[in-house]
This record gives sequence, C-alpha cells and structure tokens, in this order.
Amino acid sequence: MKKLLVIIALHASIASVGQTVNIRVDSIVNFGTQEFLARNFEAAFDATFEAIRIAPKNPKGYFLRAVIASKIELYDDAIDDFTEVILLDSLISDAWYNRGICKGILEDYEDAMLDINKAILIAPYEAKYYAERGRCWYAIGRIESSLLDYNRAIQFNPFEPDYVYNRAIILLRLNNPNLALVDLNNLISENPANQQYLLKRGQCKESLKDYRGAISDYKQAINIDPSKPEGYHKLGTLYEFKQKDTTSALVSYIKLMYYSIPKVPKKLDEVEITYSLFDHIVVPSYEELLSLARLAIERKRDIDYFLRVLEEIGYARDEILLAEQLYLMVKTGGLLE
Repeated sequence: MKKLLVIIALHASIASVGQTVNIRVDSIVNFGTQEFLARNFEAAFDATFEAIRIAPKNPKGYFLRAVIASKIELYDDAIDDFTEVILLDSLISDAWYNRGICKGILEDYEDAMLDINKAILIAPYEAKYYAERGRCWYAIGRIESSLLDYNRAIQFNPFEPDYVYNRAIILLRLNNPNLALVDLNNLISENPANQQYLLKRGQCKESLKDYRGAISDYKQAINIDPSKPEGYHKLGTLYEFKQKDTTSALVSYIKLMYYSIPKVPKKLDEVEITYSLFDHIVVPSYEELLSLARLAIERKRDIDYFLRVLEEIGYARDEILLAEQLYLMVKTGGLLE
C-alpha cells in the first residue's frame, strides 16, 4: 500500500513540475507574440529560443519562431520549424496550413496542397484552408478547382472580403463577368472607396460591353488615389480600342506615363512613351512645360489662357496635352516632387 502511495505522489510531483514549465513557456511565448505584433522581431526571436530551451518538447516555441521566420521571408527556416511542430503534435492543423502556405510561396504547390489537405482533414470547417488551397489551384491553372474551394471558403466565412474578391477574379478568368459583377457590387456596397474593387468592376463592365459604366468605375478609382497608374492604363486602353477615342486615350496615357515615373528627375529633357496607339511619341521639354505651368499659376492665369498661349507659341498638340495635365496637377497639389 505504501508503494502505491509513493508512486502516486511521485507522478503528482512530476505533473506539477510539467505544469510549472508550461506556464512559464506560455508566458514567454505570449511576450514573444506581443513583440512580434509590435514588429520587434529580434526580441520575438529571442523569446522563442528561450521557450524552446526551457521546453524543447513543447510545440509553442517552434510555432511562434516559424511564424516570425515566415514574416521576414525565411520560408525554408519556417518550414523546418512547422515540421518540428507537426512532429511534436500532428493534430495542430494550423502547423500543416502554415507550412503549406510557405511551400506555396516557394511555388511547391503540390506539396503545399498535401499539407493543406491534412489541415482540412483535422479541421474541415476552417474557411482559410480552402481559400489557400484555392490559391494553389489557381497558381497551377486549375481554375475550376480553385472556384470550388473559394465557394467552400465563402460558405464557411461569408464575411471575408478577400475570399469574395478572389472569387470575382476567378469568375472573370472563367468568362463569367455577370457573376463576378454580383460579388464586386456586394464588396463595393460595403467598401465604396476601395480602388481595387472599382478597377475590377470596371473590367467586368468592359467585358459586358458596358463601356460607360466601366469608364465611370475607372474614373472613380483614379479619384480615390490619382497617383496609382493602373486606372489610367485601363482607361486609356478602353478609350483606344473600344471607343476609338484617341484623344482621351492619349490624355490617359500621358497621366500613366507621369505617375509611372517613381520620382520626377530634377532635369528631364524628354520622356518617351511607347504604346500601341503611337509608334513613338516623344514629349520634349518636360521640365520647361512644368516651369511654364507653375509660372501661369503664380500669375493667376487660368488653364484656357495658358493652353492658348502655348498653342500660339507653336507647341505641338502632344506637348499641349502634357502641359494641360501638368497645370492641373500643380494646381490641385497632385504633382509628385
């Protein structure tokens, strides 16, 4: 009887020690997580090494270290640590999922989907697992399979806008702009100032030959952030190829050219634009036109007067179009310095 009591007491003592260690590990991992969220990656890494040192059989330290490694794009290191988590506890579905994400980033899509399949077996109602597998299907050209997985992701989490947006992209790829338009209308009703949603909806409308609606969406997108060039490109190609409006296309392309320059050089004698609309259009004296636009604004000359003077001086049509855009950008404070 005494022997039995001693054994029970011994087991209780070991469990107590294990519990104390786990509490300490949890505290260290929580600290590391907070440092990670604050982007103090060095301190976060230090915390994971300490957690692993104290309890090398506890998966939490490895998991956090893997997450940090993936965040700073050390994907091979992250895969190694997620593998260690799986070896310690193969039922942690997020370890399989995150290892799959890292493999997908490294374009090892087949292995990535094997990991994500395992995560789905463990937690079959987790929307993000289907979304990630759908992303992998899309990357290898299995678009219909990708759509099925995004449908499942939305079924389990209908409130995640990224899933709905990605499904709209897939539907467009499958030449189904009507259904894509439904998704994008729903997204825009919730977030009307999202530039990417508006650009994609414009693309849907363009596919449906609703050119007026597409132009409206592209212009709305541009108004949200005029410095982003994608809207000008979509608008320019629509004007050029669908509406045969070369003047409007040229204006859009000039704006695209302007905003595609990361920084306006101090001296820029000429800028060359090459698009299908023109073999080569060379716009000379960029800096000169910019100086004239600023001078006109300083002297309180309106845009009509400014452009008329340029025409009388003998500037070419393309130069005047560029000068008009520069004037408006300086006037509205939209000129990038």
